[in-house]
Amino acid sequence: MELFESPFYKTYIKSFSQGDFESAKKSMLKCIENCEFAIDNVRRAVLYSKMADIYRLTSDLENAEIFYKKSIEIDPDSYLIKLDYADFVGAHLNNLKGAITICDDVIANLHLENDERFARDLSKGYYLLRAHAIRGYYRLLAGFQKASIDDLHEVWIRRNEQESVYSARLCEAFVSSGIEQDISRRYINFISK
Repeated sequence: MELFESPFYKTYIKSFSQGDFESAKKSMLKCIENCEFAIDNVRRAVLYSKMADIYRLTSDLENAEIFYKKSIEIDPDSYLIKLDYADFVGAHLNNLKGAITICDDVIANLHLENDERFARDLSKGYYLLRAHAIRGYYRLLAGFQKASIDDLHEVWIRRNEQESVYSARLCEAFVSSGIEQDISRRYINFISK
């Protein structure tokens, strides 16, 4: 049986979509406990990451961090999980330097990666764009304005519709800070179309 066929996973999806995070948490824990669904590290890591998301949404930041770290421990090659964790570290733990460092590492590793690795995954450009958008946002909040402008440029180069939330958040931070308002407003207008 595949994960999406599991009654536990179906309950998780339904509960999560309805905002019943307590029921979603119980169902996801049953998915994690059931080794049949987590046959490889990639799938196990995704389940742990989903559990971290539930804890984050219920403001249980301690458990969210535990599950994000466990997810990364299980699948240390997952850029998606690392970037989710970077955003969590910046937004919820208010550790801007930590979020920036995680993004720095992701960007450096992505530049070393062979494009073939991404044949069955999201594109390398997707991860680079998301990493630059997250890093740029937290760099700006931390006061590194010049570095944020560099990230904004990278986001502009690598933009796509999938990451408009991260891109818009970075640009809105520029506008609200009064820095580079013209370029930020033009970028926000562009991605809003």
